[in-house]
Amino acid sequence: MALSIREQIMAHWVTTLESISLANGYQTNIDKVERFRLTSMDQVEQVVIEVKQGVDRNDQSGTLNLEGRVLSILTMIKVRHDPEADEVNTETLINQLEQDIHKAVMADRTRGATAFTTFFDSSEPIELDEAGGRAGKAVNYTVLYRHVVGDMTNG
Repeated sequence: MALSIREQIMAHWVTTLESISLANGYQTNIDKVERFRLTSMDQVEQVVIEVKQGVDRNDQSGTLNLEGRVLSILTMIKVRHDPEADEVNTETLINQLEQDIHKAVMADRTRGATAFTTFFDSSEPIELDEAGGRAGKAVNYTVLYRHVVGDMTNG
């Protein structure tokens, strides 16, 4: 069964973020990138990026045969960090991760030719377990794409 354009975009998003590493020219390494699921961070992982699909709505710009869509993608940065053992403070580490995510995501705004464009919306700190050394940030993007009316697998 063919994946919907939306699922192709989400898969491309995860693959893009998985490329973030020092070896690939970024400032940080990411231990794990995953689609949203109701689980907690492993004790061994220092940096986890969680990708969650947000609202996917019709943008009313379609034609008789094509439906224009606006997809929100929430990229959550979750870190386990001990600022006492690291010369970088926690907020700086999270900001470096956000910068790396933005660099990776914006390198291909068409999501592997499945979308028209991608743009940054906003970012904000998220409450995790600061006492346990966990902090994070939610980074929001929007992807504009389209598919054939009645066939979400065909753009």
